[in-house]
Amino acid sequence: MTRLKFSSLLVAGFLTAGFHKVGHATPVNAINVFVNASNFTAGITTNTVQTQIFINAYRPGVLPPDEVETISLAMVRNGVVLENAISPTTFNTAVGNTNYLFSTPIILYYAGSGLQLRATSPSGTVGISGSFTVQPSSATKLVVLAPGQTHVPGTNPTLTSGRTGTATIQQQSQAFPITVHLTDNQFNVVNQNDTVSFASGDLITLPSAGALSAGSGSFNVTMTSPKISRTITVTDATTASVLPGATSVETAGPPSEEVFPFPSPFNPKIGGTITFRYRIETAASTKLKVTDMFGQAVWEKNVESGVGTTDIVWDGRNENGSLVTAGIYYAILEVGGNIKSRKKFGVTK
Repeated sequence: MTRLKFSSLLVAGFLTAGFHKVGHATPVNAINVFVNASNFTAGITTNTVQTQIFINAYRPGVLPPDEVETISLAMVRNGVVLENAISPTTFNTAVGNTNYLFSTPIILYYAGSGLQLRATSPSGTVGISGSFTVQPSSATKLVVLAPGQTHVPGTNPTLTSGRTGTATIQQQSQAFPITVHLTDNQFNVVNQNDTVSFASGDLITLPSAGALSAGSGSFNVTMTSPKISRTITVTDATTASVLPGATSVETAGPPSEEVFPFPSPFNPKIGGTITFRYRIETAASTKLKVTDMFGQAVWEKNVESGVGTTDIVWDGRNENGSLVTAGIYYAILEVGGNIKSRKKFGVTK
């Protein structure tokens, strides 16, 4: 069979003539799957008269059966079915008795080598093609993964976002990796060393713009406050037509009865404030005190705190209403009259 450059599937079929016979159809007892090309491109729909993929489904006997059989299709690699990697996933054999050519255009979504097409009849008859390769199409979008999320390449773009899983909760001030993939419209990685840049909200430390290696890269991110959620957006700085990708990550709440000041340092002279966040397991009377580095009282606030997280905001003014000077200060949390936590923070001007 002559190999043809992949461009489309033949929309064709034939039916051996015969007499109609009342009764149940004779099941297909043999399926041959032919792939008349070795190299395809992901996501390309057939549109010419060249036959690239066709299937022969055989039934014994000389008279036409009375029923149509639905043949299921799947793309496999190393014997494992790749979900949502092909469209359509079924076709019907027309009523007949000998030979049926598959006549519907196929879209192959998964890019890789060692791929095969498998056809299965309802009775369990199986046919499988020889191996072929599918190349990714042009770069279209970025897929961004946080820990807990997994890349899912080569799937129907109407059925998936190119990833699965839920981002795991991270710890405050501990770096974690963000993985970035440059992909085609079917979420296959495209081998380009594009440069990507990062953006998000406050209380998060992002990496500088960096280059991908063969279409992928891992970059460290740190979120500097407990109990926050931030969306991390990644943009392709090399190829303007590539759509940005994003993922959202949360940090865990503070340990029980431990205070966390953020942001630190802060500048009250330009209107900046600092938040003291803490969590308790049982409702209690709490006191948040600010002292200077010598232990001298600067400001305090009494709060009847409920179970869970409490935020207390300070504008950098002492009990007299005057802005404090720049320097090192301490936030001290008392619960039920007992000191539970002491954390250092900075004030700038």
